[in-house]
Amino acid sequence: MAADLSELKTRLGDAELGALAELDEADVARLCQLFDAAREHQATTLQQASEQALKHIPALLRPAVRKLLF
Repeated sequence: MAADLSELKTRLGDAELGALAELDEADVARLCQLFDAAREHQATTLQQASEQALKHIPALLRPAVRKLLF
């Protein structure tokens, strides 16, 4: 279980685990999976929002703005 708790602690930015340290190995593994899925969803949503925002910029300026932002 120690390896799983260290993985969880890494994902949470080395935050204090508190009551999470009392979870069993299966729950810690599931929490890690959920955390990874949430991060992936957040990245996808942010990418989609960025693309939508760029649609408000004239087409000729988009490549330059994209370079500045990314």
